Order: sequence, then C-alpha cells, then structure tokens
Amino acid sequence: MADVRRIHKGIEAESIRLHRDDGISMLRWVEKLRETGSVLAFKSVNSPPPEDSGLAADTFVLCIQTDRQREIFKKYGAPFAAIDGTHNTTQYKNINLYTILVRDRYGHGIPVAWMLASSGTQETLDFYLRTFRQANPGISPKWLMTDCDQAQINALRAQFPDATILLCWWHVLHAWQQHFVTTAFPDLWQLLKQWIRISDESGFEAHWAKIRQEAPQSFIEYLELYWLPRREMWSAMHRKNRDIFEKNDTNMLLEAYHHVLKGMFLEHKRNRRVDNLIYTLITHVLPHYYLRLSRQEHGFEGDDLELQERRAAALKALSILRESISSTGEAVFSVASQSTPGTRYSVNLDDYTCSCPAYPLVSFCKHIAAVQAYFPEDLPEALFGVEIPHCTNGDRPSDAAQATQQPLPAVSSPVLAPADHQNMQKSTALIQDLQRLMENLAAALQDVLGDTAGLLPPAMKIAPNQHSWTETAQTMIGQIKRTKRKITDAYAGGESSGKKAKSDAKKPRLSGISSVSQAQQQPAPGDAKSTSNHVPLHPQSAQPASLPPHAAAPPPAAAYPGATWSWTPAVHGYHFSSAPTTVSTRAVRTSTPHNPLIMYPQPTTQPQPSAVHGRDLTGPWAASRTPSQDPPSR
Repeated sequence: MADVRRIHKGIEAESIRLHRDDGISMLRWVEKLRETGSVLAFKSVNSPPPEDSGLAADTFVLCIQTDRQREIFKKYGAPFAAIDGTHNTTQYKNINLYTILVRDRYGHGIPVAWMLASSGTQETLDFYLRTFRQANPGISPKWLMTDCDQAQINALRAQFPDATILLCWWHVLHAWQQHFVTTAFPDLWQLLKQWIRISDESGFEAHWAKIRQEAPQSFIEYLELYWLPRREMWSAMHRKNRDIFEKNDTNMLLEAYHHVLKGMFLEHKRNRRVDNLIYTLITHVLPHYYLRLSRQEHGFEGDDLELQERRAAALKALSILRESISSTGEAVFSVASQSTPGTRYSVNLDDYTCSCPAYPLVSFCKHIAAVQAYFPEDLPEALFGVEIPHCTNGDRPSDAAQATQQPLPAVSSPVLAPADHQNMQKSTALIQDLQRLMENLAAALQDVLGDTAGLLPPAMKIAPNQHSWTETAQTMIGQIKRTKRKITDAYAGGESSGKKAKSDAKKPRLSGISSVSQAQQQPAPGDAKSTSNHVPLHPQSAQPASLPPHAAAPPPAAAYPGATWSWTPAVHGYHFSSAPTTVSTRAVRTSTPHNPLIMYPQPTTQPQPSAVHGRDLTGPWAASRTPSQDPPSR
C-alpha cells in the first residue's frame, strides 16, 4: 500500500498538487491558467489591490473564465444569467466560491465564470462583475437572478444598469416565513404563496388587503418596510412578456450546480486545498457540462424548450372548437379562452401575433394554431409554379476510375540512421538538464518565500475525512442531533419558521375567545331565571359528564372548605366565584399549562410546610398532595 500511495502522490504532484505547499501550488496554477488566458484577475492576501478596484488590502481574489466559457456566455448569456456563492469549498477562512451561470436552450445551467474570494462585500462583488463585463464586451443579460443578498443586488445594479434584477421566489418566501410561525397562521402562509404569483395589479392589491387582515402587526410592518418598496424584483406583475429562455423564477439552477459540485466532484468531503478546487473546476466540472451541451447540440437529448412548447401548443389547439373562433377583420380573428370564461384573445395572422399571455414564450400559441387549422391561408399560384431543382442520373458521379492518381509514397525504412540516434540522445540530455533546473528554481523560490501565509487567508482546523464520525464531528460542525425535527415545508430549507418572529407572530390571535365568553354570559331572551353569569357549583359535585382533553381538574375540596366554583365552557375550566373568609381570590399559576385563564385562590393564612420527595412544599395543594400529584417544576 505504501508503494501505491507513493505512486498516487507522484501523479498528484504532476497534475494537481504542483507543490506540497498550497500557496506555491496555487501560484503555479495561476501561471498555467494565465498562459491560456483563463485568469481575469488575481490578488493574493499580501499583494496590493489594483488601482480603483475598491478591494481591501488583505482580500484574496481569483477570477477564472476559460475561452470556452467565454464562448458559451456569448451564445447563451443575453437572455438570462444568475449569480450565487457557496462556502466550505476550501479550508481557508471566509473563502467563498462565486459562480455566474447561464441557461442553455434545454433549460440547463452552465457555469461561465468563477471567483474565489475571502470577502463577500459589495466592493469585492463589484470588482468581480466589472472584470467579468470587461472580458465579455457587448453582452448584457436582459434578466439577472439572485437571492436576497443586498451586496449582490447593489453590485449587479452598478455593472448591469440596463438589466432587470429578479429575486429568487424560494428565497423570498423563505425570508417571509422566518418572521412568523406558519403553523400558527396557515391561512396567511397560503395567501403569501399566492400573492407572489399574481400578475395583475387589482388582484395584487386585493390579496394584500386579505393579508393585512390575517397577518400580525409586526409582519405587516416588516412587509411594508422591506418588501413592498421593491415589489418589482419579486412580484409576478413585473415578470411578464418573457420568452421561454428568459422565464425563470428561482435560483435553483445554481443550487443544483452546487449540489453537483460538492456531491459528485468533491464526493461529499470537505476540500482543503485551493489547487485541488481549481483542478476539479477545470478538469472535471467543465468537461461534465461541455459533454451534456455537446449531446444537446447534436440532437441526442431530444427537442429544446422552444420546440417542446410549440409541439404542446399544436396539441392543445385540437381542443378548440370551430364555434369558438370568429373573424373580426382581414386576417384578424377572435378566439374564446378555454380556461377563463368570458375572455377572448385577438389573433392577427399578418403580424402573426396573439394577445394571450402564452404567446410571448415562443411567439406561438394554441390560438394561432387553431386559427390556421380552421382558416388556411390562400397562397398565390405563382408560388406553386416554381421549378424545384432535383438530382438526375446525369448528376451522379462517374463509376469510371480516375485516370490520374497520385502515386503512393515510398515506404521508408524503419531503421534509424546513426545521426538520428545522436540527435535523440542530445534531446534527452537537454530535457534532463531542464528538469534539474526547474527543481533548483523551485527550491530557491521556497527559500525566498519561506512562509506562504501571505498568499492565502489563514487556514481553519478541519478534521480528516476518515475514521468514525464521532471523532471528527466536534472539529467539523459539532455533534449530531440525536432527535431532529423534520421540517417538510418546501420553503423552510430544513429550518423551523418564525426564527426572527416577534411575539405577536408566534402564536395565533385569541380574539374569538372573549366574544364567545361574552355571548355565553348573556342570558337568553325571556329567560328570567338567568340572573347571574355563573351558576354556583361545588368543585366535586358539579363537574360536567365529560371534560375536554385539555381541561384542568378542580382543586381538591379539602383544600378549600366552603369554597364555591363554577364551570365555564368558554375556557373549559373552573372559575372561582365565592370563597370562605380565610381565602383570598388572588390569581396564582395553575398546575396545568394548557389553560392560563383558570383562576385558583390563594390562602391568606400561612400553611404548614409538607415534605414531598424531600422538598418543602407550600400552597393550597400541600394538605392533600400525594407523591403522585407532585406538580411539574416551573
């Protein structure tokens, strides 16, 4: 095994780890990428920042874009692009991997540029996007997708002012549900998920009025302060008239790419070295996406998004009846909507347009297909008189052999001349001398640089990706949670809602209880016997036939001789109505936490302490409590 590991390390030294020190190896990788024009910008920790870059003095930045990535961005980057970052790709502190991604004709994401940076500030992202824009002149995406990171939003606005910035719907809803508990306000949660997808102004305002009725005050203020002023970034009202290659409402393409990077190529292990990450991106990630793109372009993956949508529209047109179409002018038709009664769409065959919302996707829809099927156009006869050239027997190549053929070259002798052997020996000696020179230069460079801590940010202590999990959990991300609550909501991201909620947004409002109680306390019309709100009852004799599961039992009768209690159905509990002279009516905490509205009296006299389970217990329960009735600790 030692020999196998030695061979493996030798292969790594030639292709991945160009030096045992990660900083020197990273420098060699940068030089290799610069030779192919793949480095957009590079700044180590100890090097001065470029002029007018806005970078901090200790920021590490490495921007990469290969020639093939530049070609892909030129081909697919105009309609749509997205940006996002991910952490834990190296062992170095605060280093994140930022990726710019475009969408091909099949709806798949392709990374077109990377940035490794030790800072995620607006200045760093602005430097990255400015460098990227300068390397790709003349191409500005029409739509840019990002999450709710304000630094990314500001940098995108500065470098692509003509683009429309969209916020990922998943991240928007995830941010909203952190400010209230979704299980306490289920109707509000359903309204919010509908509200973000409403595309007309009247429906948007009507839904907002319903949200104000259902939401707690703190959440209403949160929406009015942070989200309503920038509704153009998340509301469907501002996402109209997009074609099928521009239509994208989430950042899931980038999230899927991060999953492939960390799961498939980094093998779910915590990578440490920068050189290994660069090697993985260049030699594994890019070929993976290039192969899929090549299969798509050569027809091995079926139809692209546009052709799929056109085929689907042609099939849907078969369900439109002839009676649903009427002619309103020359080459102009009115088609009844199949989904919205009372709505009609205008189809113009001369302009080849339709007023339905599905037309902008591929400049085609089922209404145009139906009109063309029922009202075919009359083409001029001159178009059918054109003679189409075709192949005849005279166009075929002659079967006769060519008269003149080039003679075959003479077969050379496989035996090399002595002069050739001498030249090979000289070349081998020269190669050996160059190898020794490179080794000497590497050793001298290491002596000069010494400690390479100034090239990269400080490394974090990370446990090895081996042995049992219990040995590495403490130094990686902490101990495993033995009992983990499953969060099944699609927008939760594995987290419980309401983490940032204020007190009024954590529990449902109990406004209905007071109105019900008041209604039950009022006597019925014409009922002269109903003269009081509560009928006096004894706690032991007046208990209802069946108590609700969460109802609290009354205190023992021995504790309050002469006390009178009444059953209150509104709160499912006993209410103290009269007491002997030795008992006050001050409210105390009930032993059952389900009903804080139950009132228990407190004796005015000091009772004798009673020892239960080795503790001194006082209060109305002390006289008759048994060890099994010991209330839970507060």
